[in-house]
Amino acid sequence: MQLFDPTRSSRDAHVQVVLGMPGHGKSTYICKVLQEWSKRGARGISLAVDGVCPDKPEPHGKHIAGWATHWCRPEALKDLAALPEQISMVACDEAALCLSTGRTDFRIMEQLIRRGRHTGPHGVTLLLGTQRVVDPRLAEAWTNAQRVVIFRMRGPNELERISKLAGMTQEALERIPHLPPGYCVVWDIDEGLWYPWVKEWL
Repeated sequence: MQLFDPTRSSRDAHVQVVLGMPGHGKSTYICKVLQEWSKRGARGISLAVDGVCPDKPEPHGKHIAGWATHWCRPEALKDLAALPEQISMVACDEAALCLSTGRTDFRIMEQLIRRGRHTGPHGVTLLLGTQRVVDPRLAEAWTNAQRVVIFRMRGPNELERISKLAGMTQEALERIPHLPPGYCVVWDIDEGLWYPWVKEWL
């Protein structure tokens, strides 16, 4: 059976949340999605919101900015007015820290999600990586997530939140705290739960 590969899926998930502890593949996965996105021609224009990238990111470098068409620091994303209409993906690692830009209402994420609901040329895919699964600022993302990619997570609060995904199984929950680096479980609103979905990313 051919496994579902979320980096190459023909159906875009407008809101995708990527979970994982440091060093287990979360950022590498985001880079690979951006790499695939760039192959889409005019629809492959991406923006990376990267808070730790150097001033001149190396192409295909360590940080996600190196894989995106455009990049900015979190503080530059004050609102969507400056976001070019041709941007079709916004990717952000450590989303709870980056996209809040010092605000408590997380309005930028809500605006991005609303824009993602458009099916026309101005829609945008939102790709959010985080370790802070239960951060209240991510509630909007969880509510609208169409795909969740789960690398190793082991905190009881995090696993409890993951357990609430429709179709999540006890077997998958027991495996998630022990996933080796580069292996993940994928939940998709249409494709269902792929367990174990494994891939050597690193």
